[in-house]
Amino acid sequence: MVLGPSREEVAVWGPDITGESAWSIQKILNAQGSSWHAFVIGGDLLDADDLASEWEALSEDDDCSAQELDSLRENDARAEFSLPSNDTPAQALVTSGLELPDESPISDVGGTLIAMRLAYPGDVIAHLEWEGADNWGSRTALSVILRRWYLEAGAVPLHLSDTDDATMTLAIADLPKMIDDVQGACDEFTVLSTTPSGTTIAQLWWD
Repeated sequence: MVLGPSREEVAVWGPDITGESAWSIQKILNAQGSSWHAFVIGGDLLDADDLASEWEALSEDDDCSAQELDSLRENDARAEFSLPSNDTPAQALVTSGLELPDESPISDVGGTLIAMRLAYPGDVIAHLEWEGADNWGSRTALSVILRRWYLEAGAVPLHLSDTDDATMTLAIADLPKMIDDVQGACDEFTVLSTTPSGTTIAQLWWD
């Protein structure tokens, strides 16, 4: 357990928790509707002490993505990702929780399982300084866009690939509400699976 750059609580699992073991933890935490959100971060295995040191340095940096989240206007963020302006206030989705499939829809998942106590799950993009979509826009902008997707469609990141693969896997409770946004904000959009309740597991890819 460590503290993020804005003093958020963060749990980091060891390298023995991968694949289906990681998925079972994600399924439990992300379906509870609590403030804990679990993700797998691809690439090199992350160490809690290293993360704590990195975030301590970030917290002293005026350019830290996490510190810019509340100051970036949504329409400025949308413009970075070539999305049209949307001045309609976000309407929170009424849902009893996110239903995830029993087995992971992502094959050959590697990386580190992390859970963060965040009001908006997509803020993890800015907190972890994930670079996968940097060819399109800033990490802060993507996190701001994900806030609306979360509020209106229940979109929660499940997996962030390493930077070279540049993919993000989302669980989306109500994809039709955000389909144009989601398809327009990336180079390629692929539906991996759909649960009986209608939750879509989808992958976004950036060139």
